[in-house]
Amino acid sequence: MKKEPISEARNLQNGSPAGPKFAREAVELGDPRELFRFCPSCGSTGIGWSGRFWRCGTCGFEYFHNVAAAAGLILNSGGSCLFLRRAKEPRRGCLALPGGFVDPGEAAERALQRECREELGWAPENLRFLASYPNRYTFKGVEYWTCDLFFIADLNKKDIDRLAPDPEESTGMEWIEFSSIPWPSIAFESTRQALRQYLLRI
Repeated sequence: MKKEPISEARNLQNGSPAGPKFAREAVELGDPRELFRFCPSCGSTGIGWSGRFWRCGTCGFEYFHNVAAAAGLILNSGGSCLFLRRAKEPRRGCLALPGGFVDPGEAAERALQRECREELGWAPENLRFLASYPNRYTFKGVEYWTCDLFFIADLNKKDIDRLAPDPEESTGMEWIEFSSIPWPSIAFESTRQALRQYLLRI
């Protein structure tokens, strides 16, 4: 294995593989005041952003812009990791791990298996939790903060033919050696952090 990914993975501070820069980003919430100009409940213009939620001074309506949960899979087969080339925004054309958002009432593990069935036509039976990292996900002009939970699974080379990527979700499937990960092509920062953390374990 090349030393570059490992040395990059060891850029740890306070237990976070992201280092001080990402730690700062994790607490710098953007200003979303322009998202709502009218109260969704009464229609007045008296709605204001508190830093965590919107509150209408006219009717008292409150809406919290809470963190969304998502799950991703590091699928290992013979020292290579499975990546999907994103077919949709955000970061269309970049590399991402199989996974997606957790639905209401759904456990992260079940959400990941559901997403794998949708994106790959297959889902791992055994998942091992790795770590979680904050992320930003901008969709149609709205920036969502997420907490991305990452899991690990293994796939035998003989079972690779069972994978059938959904063309609506990805434009291609790529197996890339962990020693040759193209870091700038990874779609999301949280994915880079999870992969670096995984490299510390292998």
